[in-house]
Amino acid sequence: MNIVAKWWGNNPENYFSGYVVFISTNPSDLYNNPNATNHFDKPYMTNSFGELPTVPAPISSITKEFSYTISYLPDGSTLMANVTYYISVASYSASKRTFSPLSNIEEIVLTN
Repeated sequence: MNIVAKWWGNNPENYFSGYVVFISTNPSDLYNNPNATNHFDKPYMTNSFGELPTVPAPISSITKEFSYTISYLPDGSTLMANVTYYISVASYSASKRTFSPLSNIEEIVLTN
């Protein structure tokens, strides 16, 4: 089972590195302090090198669509049917190790 997270974004700041995808089955993981700029305490997905950002992106003022396929949770467990998943995205700066506030938090339930 997979979830495809899609969002529109642009970020012209010279320290922008990309986007971080957050996912949890516990709503308080994401709803707790979503406007902070430090989200290292939240469950996030890493890229194929085990690093952040989840989705590297170039600095740009042109808005485009991004997507990321989620096949498992940050702890390595697989996605399951009839479970509610909470998903959000934030911009990330690797050089500053800081995040933007979280995007809207979406609730998704997978079905067979």
